[in-house]
Formats: sequence, C-alpha cells, structure tokens
Amino acid sequence: MIKRHTLWPVLSIALILSLVAGPFTAGAQTPPPLPEVYTWEAYGFSVRYPSDWTVDEGDTVISLHPANRDVSDGTGPELVLFVQANTGADQFDTVIDAFTATINGDISEATAGTFEGYPIRVLTFDQVEPDTIGGITLIAIENQTMLGVAYTMRDNEMSLYTPIFEAMHASMTFSASLATPTGESSISIASIQLPQPYIWQETGLRL
Repeated sequence: MIKRHTLWPVLSIALILSLVAGPFTAGAQTPPPLPEVYTWEAYGFSVRYPSDWTVDEGDTVISLHPANRDVSDGTGPELVLFVQANTGADQFDTVIDAFTATINGDISEATAGTFEGYPIRVLTFDQVEPDTIGGITLIAIENQTMLGVAYTMRDNEMSLYTPIFEAMHASMTFSASLATPTGESSISIASIQLPQPYIWQETGLRL
C-alpha cells in the first residue's frame, strides 16, 4: 500500500503504543495536561481531555473537540465515541467493510487484538480529500454491542494534535463495574479515524 505521508505510519505506531502502555517513553515530550474526564456511563467507558475542549453528547455518538472549532465538516480535530447495538464480534468484517467503502485514500489492513480483554479490530487511513488522517478502533463488548473510537485531524495540524490524541487514547479505560469480558488473550490495541463525514445509512450513524 502506498502511503502519501511519511509521518502517517509513525503516528499509527505511536497511537497503538499509547493504548497499550502509555504514549510517552523516555526522551519523549511531556504529555499535554488532560484535566477533564468524560465517562460514558451507559458503557462504563472513560477518557480524559483538555480543558479547552468540549463534549457534544448524543445517545449513540459522543464528540470531543476543541471548543472553538466547528468540526461539522469532518476534518477534525475530533475524537468520536460511538456505539452500534445488535452488533457483536462476529460482525467485525461487515462493519469494517461499511467504513472502508467510503474512504478515498490509503487504508491499512484491519488488525485484531484486545483492549482490556475485549476483542477489537483496528484500522488507520490517509484520506486524499479532505486531506486528513485518522483511524478507527472497534471494540466488541458484551450483549452484542460494539463500541467505536475514532479520531481525525488535518494533515497540517498533525504536530499540534498528535500529542493530544496520544494522551487521550492512553487515558481510555473501562470501569471495573463492567461485566467481565471474553475474547482474545493477547493485548494489542490501536486507534483510528474517520476523516470525512460519513452517514451509515442502515443505522443513521454519522461520523
């Protein structure tokens, strides 16, 4: 697969590592402060975010983004949490196919792994128009429910927002009250993004 941006693979690796063991290793820059915490109570899923960001809540879609930015054009910077009911681990391929069919650019192979014991699939992509990068992580939790985490940003804002997304992803966690998961035994997770607005017609989900 041809990747147009030399920093894109580096970003993908950094976000993968941030979700496994924290994004900042010896010699890395100081992580940005994330004083705020958002918890999606229905799923026991929490993420920290900067004080100058805001949270837009819906029943099935949560958007976290800078308070002074209109992200309705799909170019970010934005972290999106979403849920798809009646969709379990046996439907990863179907969901991934629906997303990748809308991408105009380079798409990575979907990678399997786990996050806090839950089976996941991860892919990243580099969108040609609009000129954005990002990725998506699908997490199959209990009761035939799939939780998604997506990030997106413009190419020319990578240096500004990459450290923030790394720190946000490293802060993500499920509460201990969530039912004990079943899934693959290896620990490996990455993050993802949807760089342009996409309406999933079957569900009405907008990313």
